[in-house]
Amino acid sequence: MLQKTITIEAQKTKLSVALHRMQQNNELCDVYLECKDGVVAAHSLILLSTWTSFPCKEELQKCCNQKVPAHIPMKNVLQESLTQFVSFLYTGMCSP
Repeated sequence: MLQKTITIEAQKTKLSVALHRMQQNNELCDVYLECKDGVVAAHSLILLSTWTSFPCKEELQKCCNQKVPAHIPMKNVLQESLTQFVSFLYTGMCSP
């Protein structure tokens, strides 16, 4: 039997927008990326599912399993650059 998949693009967009808004408001964030000049909060689920080469994946997974916030040092990265990158992970959009 042939199965059909129903996709509602607006729902995907709505979810992406809601998660990004939560990230921007530091709601339910469980990862803190410590940059050269600040900190970027995020959700481990988003980072682990969209950033396939996440530099501290094992450390992040360990914190998630223990249900404690992860503080990941990224001291060579500027906050503005990392904020833009994380925003891209949430929305799929990049602004110059």
